[in-house]
Amino acid sequence: MESLPQELWLEVFDFLRVPPRDPSFPNYRPLPVKEIKNLTLVSRHFHQLAEPALYESFTLNSRNAVKTDQSANIMQRLYDKPIRMSWVKYLFVDLWTERSSDSPNHKVSELLPRLTELKGLRLVFFRGQSEIFPVVCSLNGLQHLYIDRVNMGGDLNNRAAVDIPSVQGLSNLQSLALFNRQAPDSPFHAIALLPNLKELRVSIPNAELLWSITNQAQASSYRFENLRVFESYEPFRPTSVEQLYSFLALCPNLRVLSLNPSTVVESPTPEPQLAFPSTSIPLLENFSGSLKVAEAIIPGRPVHEIHVLLTPKDWRHITDDDLQTLASGTVPVRSLHLEEYLWLKDWLTSVSKTFKDVEDFDLRFWIEHFNGVANYPMQELKHFKNLRRLRIRKGAGSAFSGETQAVPVSEPEVVQRKFLQDLDKSGLYPLLEEVEISGRDEWVKREGQWIHRH
Repeated sequence: MESLPQELWLEVFDFLRVPPRDPSFPNYRPLPVKEIKNLTLVSRHFHQLAEPALYESFTLNSRNAVKTDQSANIMQRLYDKPIRMSWVKYLFVDLWTERSSDSPNHKVSELLPRLTELKGLRLVFFRGQSEIFPVVCSLNGLQHLYIDRVNMGGDLNNRAAVDIPSVQGLSNLQSLALFNRQAPDSPFHAIALLPNLKELRVSIPNAELLWSITNQAQASSYRFENLRVFESYEPFRPTSVEQLYSFLALCPNLRVLSLNPSTVVESPTPEPQLAFPSTSIPLLENFSGSLKVAEAIIPGRPVHEIHVLLTPKDWRHITDDDLQTLASGTVPVRSLHLEEYLWLKDWLTSVSKTFKDVEDFDLRFWIEHFNGVANYPMQELKHFKNLRRLRIRKGAGSAFSGETQAVPVSEPEVVQRKFLQDLDKSGLYPLLEEVEISGRDEWVKREGQWIHRH
C-alpha cells in the first residue's frame, strides 16, 4: 500500500474532510485532527504524508494562560521546523493580545509574513499591534479575510492611508468579511475595490460607511458577485436605504444579495418608498431581506431564490399583490425561504398557489403556534407539486445570519416517521426527496423509503 504515489494518498486523505464548521470560511472543509494524528502513528511513511495536514489550520488564542501556552507551543513548533509554515492554509486568531515585550516567535505580526501558502485568515479581538494592517496587506496569496474588532490602523481623514496602492498586496483576495462592531475600519473600502474580490460580507456600521464613502468619491463599479449585510440587532438608519440603492447601482456583477433581516429602519415611521434603478444588478439570482426591499429590487430580475422575513408590520398588510411582485422576476422562483412571526395559514395558501415552481421550501416559525411537524400546514401548501426539498423549523434564531444557538430539541423519531408517512399518503409532493425537521434531523428518500441521515 505504501508504494502508491503520494498524490493518490493525499486524495484518499481528502475523503476524511468534514463539512464546513466555521462561518468565517463557509467553503472550507477541515480535516479531523484526531484521525490525522492517528495516521501519523501508522508508520514513518504515513507520518510524512499526514504531518502537513496537522498544520493545515489551527487557532491562536490568548484568552487565558492555558490557551496562551498552547498557542505559544504551536508557534514554536513552526519555528523549530520552518517548512511547517508552508503547510498552514487557514489561521484563526481569536482574542489575541500582543505586547512589545513578547518574543518575536510569539507574535502573530511576525509569523504572518512567513506563512507563504496562507489562504484564509481570521482576526477577531486582535489587540496590541497598531501596524497589523500593512502586515495583512502583504499576504499576496491570501484568498479569504475575516476581520472583527481589530485595530487595523489608518486615519479616516487621511485618504492616503486607504488608497488602492496600500492594499495591492491583497490582489488575490476573493472574499472579505468586516464586522468591526466598535468602530468601522478606515481602509476597508479600498480592499472592497480589489479586482478579484467576489464576496463581501459586512456589518451594518461598516456597510453604511462604505456606502457613504463610495457615493462621496464617485467610485467606479465593484466586481463582487456576493454581498451580505447583516447585524442581528442593528437596523439600518432611514438614510441608509437610499445609500444602499446608490451603492447597488455600482454592482453590475451581483448575483447574491443578503440584507439584514431585522427591522429595515430605526424609525417606526413607514419605510421610504424609493425607486430602484431597473438597469442595476441585472444578474441577481438570490435575494434575502425584508418584504419591502424585496418588492423594490426583485421585479424584472432573474431571481430564482428568495429568502423573506415577515416582520410584525409586514404581516398586517400582506396582500396577493405582494406575492405577485415577488414572483415577477424573469425566471420562475425555485427556492423560497420564509421566516414568519405569526401563523398565517390563509397567506400560506396564496404562497403555494403563486410559487408553483418551487423545488426547495424552507419555513421557519418564530412563535409557539407551530408545536411540531404534526401541525405542518399540509393542505395550505398543497400546490408545491415540484417540491424536492422541504425544511421546517421552529424557535428563535435566523436562517439569514446562520444562527444555530436556538435550534430546538429533536422531535421523537417515531413522530417524524409518522409525518413522513402522512406526506407520502397525501400524494401532495410526488418529487420530494429530502426533508429537514427542526434544523437538525435530515431524511432522504431512497428507493421509496425514508432514511434518517445522522
